Amino acid sequence: VAPGSRSLSLLADADIGDSLAASYPMYVVTSKTLLSLNTFPTHEEALEKNMVRLYSISDSMVIFWSHQWLALEHPDPEGVQLKCLQGVISKLASEHEARQLFAGSKHTVASSNISQQLG
Repeated sequence: VAPGSRSLSLLADADIGDSLAASYPMYVVTSKTLLSLNTFPTHEEALEKNMVRLYSISDSMVIFWSHQWLALEHPDPEGVQLKCLQGVISKLASEHEARQLFAGSKHTVASSNISQQLG
C-alpha cells in the first residue's frame, strides 16, 4: 500500500469520509478570491463575508496551506504571509496555464524558465 493511499481510500468511503468531514471540517477559498485580497481576514471574517466554504469531494484541486498568527490582534498585520501565498498561487497558476498551452505540442518548456521562454 502506497503512503497516503489508505487515507485517500478512507475519504472515498462515504460513511468514513462524511464522519471525518463532520469531525474536522475543512474550509476552502478560491484562488480568485485569495488573489484579490489586500489583507488576510480572520476565519470568522471570511465566513461572515462568504469568502470561504466547506470543502467538497468534488473540488478539483486543493492546496493546503497553514500559517501562524503574527500578532494577537491580526493574523498577518503587515501582509507578509498573504503576499507570499499569493505569489506561490500566481506562479502555480501561470505554470499550469503554460502546461495547458503546450499540452500535445512537440516542444518542451522547462518549468523553471517558462516566463523567459514565453517572453
